[in-house]
Amino acid sequence: MNRTIRRKSGVKATLVLLSVFLFLLLFAPTASAAMYGDINDDGEVNVQDVTMVMQHALGLITLTDAQKAVADVNGDGAINVQDVTLIMQYALGIIDEFPDVALTVTSVTAVNPKQVEVEFSRILKSDETSKMTTANFHVGLQNSPLTDRLTGAGSAVAVLEDGKTVLLTLGNGYNFVSGTSTNRVVVKQAVGLDADHVVTNLSFIDTSVPTLVSVHTDGPRSLVLTFSEPLKDEKPITNVQLNEGAIPLNLANPVFVDSRREVRIETFSNLSAG
Repeated sequence: MNRTIRRKSGVKATLVLLSVFLFLLLFAPTASAAMYGDINDDGEVNVQDVTMVMQHALGLITLTDAQKAVADVNGDGAINVQDVTLIMQYALGIIDEFPDVALTVTSVTAVNPKQVEVEFSRILKSDETSKMTTANFHVGLQNSPLTDRLTGAGSAVAVLEDGKTVLLTLGNGYNFVSGTSTNRVVVKQAVGLDADHVVTNLSFIDTSVPTLVSVHTDGPRSLVLTFSEPLKDEKPITNVQLNEGAIPLNLANPVFVDSRREVRIETFSNLSAG
């Protein structure tokens, strides 16, 4: 008798789940483009997203890191039935937003002499992304905290593709102090934190030099060199040759772009087509 009851209950649960999926597929409203819940990144939150997150929660598939970031809609660090339920409710129009998860900083890392990455606990919302400006961060030294190196020409703040990592680029003339832990970074409360996040002992050891990633032309007399990291300001462009020096270059007036990761060098005569 008990086995029969359990079997009937299991069949009933399966039918209910199938009915919900059928309703989602046929009648659920199309959600506007959303970062959270849109697992397959098609600009909609619907039955396909519910299916993918459920399969991941059951161990049937493994989502990518980017997919996991948008699947964890309740911000608890795990992808489980709670996330499946919330995404289903959003797709059905039962809720019009996901839980408001507090924003925190998980790590601050100097990635090269001129840039630092700030990783947040979750993907930034659109209003938070607009707050990622140089005014809401501070990069300095412990012994001179009022001097901001994230200012002036060349300084920049950019949100990376994962949506939760922010890249800070120091202004021209500023670099991290290598081999010490005197670097100081402040992520200000204004970005959406409960309080300022201060790192007073950010250490950095520069063990590699920039490498040349690519070279292309953007005009008949212009070469653009792209490097793996921003170039230091005090280093002039000297050791560059085109066709072993057969084509003279104007190295006296290089133009730095993309926070000094790219440098544009002019030639004195037009380059040959092709």
